[in-house]
Amino acid sequence: MMFLAIYDGETFDAGNLPEALLITLFSMLLVFFILFILMLVISAFKYLNPKKRAAENIAWDNLDEEGRVAALVATIDYAAETKKDVRLVSVKKITKEGRKP
Repeated sequence: MMFLAIYDGETFDAGNLPEALLITLFSMLLVFFILFILMLVISAFKYLNPKKRAAENIAWDNLDEEGRVAALVATIDYAAETKKDVRLVSVKKITKEGRKP
């Protein structure tokens, strides 16, 4: 502990200041080394878990009227639920066979 290296409880010992600075420098280097190791581990997860295939989007012009209404209702419901401004980015048509049980 750096504070204990220069303060013994009764007096301030300035003779131990170089030792305290060395301890401080070593401690800071150790913290940054651990942060660097954590950064490498976290960035390795990017390669271990590849991105999923993007859904095939349908153009707005190719949707029938029911599909457009469903997309707009879902967007309005999401905006009301989150109380944020939302933007419809893509539409994916789900068939009965494509639904998850």
